[in-house]
Amino acid sequence: MPKPSVIVNMTKWEKVKKTLGLIQEAQVKIGFFDGSQVTEEGFTMIELAAVHEFGSEDGVIPERSFIRASLRKAHEDGELAKVCEPLYKACIEGKMTVDHALKILGEWAVHKVREYVTQGPHIPPPLKPATIAAKGSDRPLVDTGAMVNAVQYEVIHK
Repeated sequence: MPKPSVIVNMTKWEKVKKTLGLIQEAQVKIGFFDGSQVTEEGFTMIELAAVHEFGSEDGVIPERSFIRASLRKAHEDGELAKVCEPLYKACIEGKMTVDHALKILGEWAVHKVREYVTQGPHIPPPLKPATIAAKGSDRPLVDTGAMVNAVQYEVIHK
């Protein structure tokens, strides 16, 4: 009785291996990359965002994480996996480039950060009464919208 033979399309296999390598070597960064935007107070948008994300060194401004917290929430809620899985599959199947998938992921992440700041639960700790009176709102991190609108993504290939 003859042994069954297995025919493997090595061209497709090599493409899958190459795609996996591209996925492994690429990443999306979310944050502030343009240091040229300056606030009325003279801070760059990067400095302003860092103070809010991590708190000021002197403790006057408390940590109000909006980048890490929003993406952590999306991960814990399973939203991140729901976005990543079809992108990963499309790349493996050759239906989408890794770069295109990462751009989609970057846009989604920027949207999640902006949504978290403007519509999500109030970011703790609550504002002081004097701050609320001065700005006319009890929502942290939203005055002019300039900072939240400056959130960007960047696709990095190692």
